[in-house]
Amino acid sequence: MTATISNNEQQTVPTHEIVKDQIFEVGSRYTDLKYIGEGAYGMVVSAFDNQTSQRIAIKKISPFEHQCFCQRTLREIKILARFKHENIINLQDIIHSNVFEQMKDVYLVQQLMECDLYKLLKYQKLSK
Repeated sequence: MTATISNNEQQTVPTHEIVKDQIFEVGSRYTDLKYIGEGAYGMVVSAFDNQTSQRIAIKKISPFEHQCFCQRTLREIKILARFKHENIINLQDIIHSNVFEQMKDVYLVQQLMECDLYKLLKYQKLSK
């Protein structure tokens, strides 16, 4: 898989890592993948960004299995791309195959947070 990165750099060497029996094809920029958790339609790992020297989160989504997953993924990308707020997680990059016929997974690169919204709401009261 050749990964397309938002700054138009292309990875020509196929690189991937396996996390909990899932193949992550995210190119050579992101290494040292570690399992964080799973959501309704994707697995999340932390990774080391070799370009920024920071740990980030990568969500693997397989949206093409069902039309509903495609719509949900597009909605999430559009919302995250528009929000610019300190209390909302940002979307740093989107990784996908250059070849349409080979595109089965989409990877959303985001900042790494210590806690997700579910845990926050479960264990802490929110202020107004």
